[in-house]
Amino acid sequence: MVNRGSYNSTNHLAPRIRPRKLSPTTITLYIAFLFTFSVFVFLVYLRNIIENESQHLLSVGSRSDQVPKLHVHADQHWDSPFSHGFHPCVKPTAKYKGAQGFDRYLTVKCNGGLNQMRTGISDMVAVAHIMNATLVIPQLDKRSFWQDSSVFSDIFDELHFIDSLKGDVRIVKELPKNLEAVPRARKHFTSWSSVGYYEEMTRLWNEYQGDLTEKDIENSSFTILYSHYNIKRGGGGEEIGKKDRPQKLHRLDLNNDVSEFDPMLKMLPNKFSSVLSEKFTSDVIHVAKSDSRLANNDLPLDVQRLRCRTLYHALRFSPPIENLGKRLVERLRSRGGRYIALHLRYEKDMLSFTGCTYGLTDAESEELRIMRENTNHWKVKKINATEQRIGGFCPLTPKEVGIFLQALGFPLSTQIYIAAGEIYGGNTHLSELSARFPDLVFKESLATPEELKAFSNHASQTAALDYIISVESDLFVPSHSGNMARAVEGHRRFLGHRKTINPDRKGLVEIFDKLEAGELEEGPSLSNLVQQMHKNRQGAPRKRLGSQAGVKGRARFRTEESFYENPYPECICGSRKKLEIREDSKFLKKFLCLQSPTSISQIEVIQGKESLAIVCYKLYGIPPPQVDGGDDLNWYNALFISNTPGEAGPPRNLCGLKNTASYP
Repeated sequence: MVNRGSYNSTNHLAPRIRPRKLSPTTITLYIAFLFTFSVFVFLVYLRNIIENESQHLLSVGSRSDQVPKLHVHADQHWDSPFSHGFHPCVKPTAKYKGAQGFDRYLTVKCNGGLNQMRTGISDMVAVAHIMNATLVIPQLDKRSFWQDSSVFSDIFDELHFIDSLKGDVRIVKELPKNLEAVPRARKHFTSWSSVGYYEEMTRLWNEYQGDLTEKDIENSSFTILYSHYNIKRGGGGEEIGKKDRPQKLHRLDLNNDVSEFDPMLKMLPNKFSSVLSEKFTSDVIHVAKSDSRLANNDLPLDVQRLRCRTLYHALRFSPPIENLGKRLVERLRSRGGRYIALHLRYEKDMLSFTGCTYGLTDAESEELRIMRENTNHWKVKKINATEQRIGGFCPLTPKEVGIFLQALGFPLSTQIYIAAGEIYGGNTHLSELSARFPDLVFKESLATPEELKAFSNHASQTAALDYIISVESDLFVPSHSGNMARAVEGHRRFLGHRKTINPDRKGLVEIFDKLEAGELEEGPSLSNLVQQMHKNRQGAPRKRLGSQAGVKGRARFRTEESFYENPYPECICGSRKKLEIREDSKFLKKFLCLQSPTSISQIEVIQGKESLAIVCYKLYGIPPPQVDGGDDLNWYNALFISNTPGEAGPPRNLCGLKNTASYP
């Protein structure tokens, strides 16, 4: 048995153990060991992190084709130019006189592709209004390159067209039965004509209605009268000087086909109807061409607004086209969020017509030359392809479009809808674009074969689908400035200046040539050049551009910006409400820039009024509102009001604006 007491009593007699001092060498070894161990642990930990991140990235990459690509669209490249306060305005003024009772008719033969016909029809509605004539539903072009047999009601909502314009122009589906067999004047109205020109046509129509004599009736003949506006005879013939009065120049037998003659054909007056039948009691003029029959500028406001009401409201596409177009837009949104609509005008007819052969083989160039030679209505046969390209008159090639979009900063995953017909050379040329942007979408891949079956061999109807998808896109980019590009850009401006980047083809050719020569490489320097070149070419509000400097005579009209490309200011208005801005506004203190002098009176500042005509928006690194062409826009119409995520402009609580509820 152990005696605990003895144990305790003897324990204190044991010698005291003192801690042993570590030598400096031992301490150094301990520190080195701890440091080495810490480094080892850190490296193991870092390796695990890298492996986990790699696996995560691979996982994301493997699913990239299955998830929406919304993450690429936070980029500011998608932001529309700032245009707050601008809105469509197409209502007639108080002085406007609408449709009246008309007993004479205009029949119209449209020419060109879909959008050339659309703008031509809009012009003809305005012309019928000016001339107090009834418009017969126009005939569409069936002889152009596309050979489309569609009639008006196949492409447009005919009843809506007639009904929506009933207050402006009387429109009928066809001529009255008693006028169907009447010989018609086949008239080529002068391009880019003023209202005065058509008012004079109307006066002549009225003034010479009773010129025929009983002897003319007895001889079964009638008189053709020429206007004094340089109108030629149908077969070429002489011109009448501008100051000359109309004359009796030619007599025709009534039994002859007179539809090929240019001048205005006067129908017989009522007093002779008993002799030659009732079919001559009304007048009919046939307009042989519809495109560009009205001037772009210097027309009455009500005439311009009638053109806009026609193009943007009355000329609605037929229900089958409208419905399928909307479905295709929804499918684009669901598969990839935002998208670019690229009007890739790299089609056989365009390349042949313009003589652009850059990047093509000798065989392809020869094929295009032969096509141009064999197309009778293309007047220019010999074209210098190099001069065309250097001048900026050629459409961008698919490869050039790819370089251009990449330089603007769009990522590889950007969804691009190709709004075009058959690309010349097929995948051989298209692959140069898809290598940079593989997510190319065509209507054939969006729609089912059953949905497209009704549109086969109808190029104008499929072009209408492209038009709808392009107007509704987040960004529209045309590779060439044709009728489609101009019409879409104008429509997007009308709907709120949706972003449209119009490539500076002449400037880009210089850059592309430097790339090809090795004087420039793709990368930051190229991107900076391209972005600076296009900072003022993105569809911002501005007035329509006039003719080029130095161009005189009627040739100047060809150099003007088309009314339908930019209907501002006649059909796009700015808010006239005054804005009250607090002097102590955080926004005002932080963001100041020069303000157009024309808008000073529109800004009402509560305090410190002397120098506060300087308000503009500049937020999130986005530059101040750009004015395409440097025009003097009233910036009070563009004052930074936005609460919608992703939109340009600061939140309302920074603006210090009173009565903000009235601003959408």
